[in-house]
Amino acid sequence: MNEAKLLMEKKLETIQSIQKFCEGGPFPAYPANIYLETSNLCNLQCVMCGAFSSVNPLRLIHIEKSQRGFMNLKDAVGVENLMEHTLFAQVFGYGEPTLNPDFVSFLKLCGKHGTVTSFYNNGMQLTDEIIEAIIENKVFEITTSMSGIREDYEAAYNGAVWETVVDGLSRLAKRKAELNSKLPIISVNSLGFRHHIDRFEEFCKLMAGIGVNTIKLTPLIKPFMHIYNAPFLAHHVSIPRIWIEGVMLERAKALAASLGVEVQSHAYEATGVNDEEQYQAAREALFKDFGADISAPMVPIGEFKKLGIDPIRPPKEENDDKVMPPEGSRAYNGHIPASELGAEGVCCLEPFYEFYICKDMSVKPCCYAPLPAHMGSMSKDVETAVWRGSAFNTMRETIIKEEYPEMCRICVETGHAHKNHHFLEAISDYGNWLRRSSGIEIFDDPRWVNVIEAIKAAGNNLDIVRRQRTSNDSCALRAKG
Repeated sequence: MNEAKLLMEKKLETIQSIQKFCEGGPFPAYPANIYLETSNLCNLQCVMCGAFSSVNPLRLIHIEKSQRGFMNLKDAVGVENLMEHTLFAQVFGYGEPTLNPDFVSFLKLCGKHGTVTSFYNNGMQLTDEIIEAIIENKVFEITTSMSGIREDYEAAYNGAVWETVVDGLSRLAKRKAELNSKLPIISVNSLGFRHHIDRFEEFCKLMAGIGVNTIKLTPLIKPFMHIYNAPFLAHHVSIPRIWIEGVMLERAKALAASLGVEVQSHAYEATGVNDEEQYQAAREALFKDFGADISAPMVPIGEFKKLGIDPIRPPKEENDDKVMPPEGSRAYNGHIPASELGAEGVCCLEPFYEFYICKDMSVKPCCYAPLPAHMGSMSKDVETAVWRGSAFNTMRETIIKEEYPEMCRICVETGHAHKNHHFLEAISDYGNWLRRSSGIEIFDDPRWVNVIEAIKAAGNNLDIVRRQRTSNDSCALRAKG
């Protein structure tokens, strides 16, 4: 058995434990997906970013809530064992990952343990050393944030340089071709700015020319961070009208496909409208959500940098009240029925699947969870003591009752909570990566096939949760697990 197949056995253990959970058994033994927040600093001030936006008057409140810097792997206990069992490692978080001087070591760690690796970045730090490490360690996907062309792009991504980003992606694509490598998938994440959609066909052609494989077009929504509102952005949101933007998009997708680029636009298209009446209603709802005046003049994209919004520093005690309730409050111990949050029947299974390690080694149940989460620390305990610890298990038991702790409120109320699990998609993605990276086909292995069929048969989130509640042995099994 070669090294890749040996590494695969640990991943199979994790997926088999997820299968048993779906069938009413113990909670999963290991997370299938981890985030390593290699950096919580950023070298840009993108206007749509809740954390670092140059036009967010409350940005310093957010920034000062966490100790800023870079993750140090030497501070973590048990990360090696965790990496052996997890299928996916997202080597990024709320910051620019490639700023970490030791970023290459994180890619090597993931590669060593046969873990599917991906990361988002802003494209400003793609050095030759990082490019070599990406290919050598079989990184599955690198996604760079880009919306708009040249001046428009630089206006929204404050501090970015179009030529620098294009050059970095071009060098990555060229090196990938030189080594005849199938990896990484080179992706671009684009937001549905009006100016971007107007020139999207041109954008697709430019991306194809530099070797991009996939363009992910997503809607421009109100920043998720609850301490940031950007009303001026409402005028710049593209609401796809099937008879205007829909036509432009189809033309751009056809061009991109002819050039070998896949455009994934389902998220953007899902916000679309079919007639003028729907468009006007959607526009009014959009401006209301952004807290914007629909009759106010539009701030041109080129003037974003001139808005001149100075950051404010409220007193510390006021910060704490606004941003995060104190430990021991209902924020962590209270249980809120999903129905009270307008999400009856929504049972998000992320805490059964995901493990987010922050820069300071504290742990969250998912990337959306606010800080401090009080779920444990990788600097103090081995990973299983946190993953299988009382904080995580209490949260899971709460969700099984179709309730949520206060920390989940914003996510659930705004519809970000996952209504459906993605266990099967995870297996498919892992199999795709293994095929590309090592030539191994897991779908020829009866053990993987059996797991897939069993998870399919287990049904959706509600089916799984109800089975957990009604299984006579579930409590005892979870305790043993």
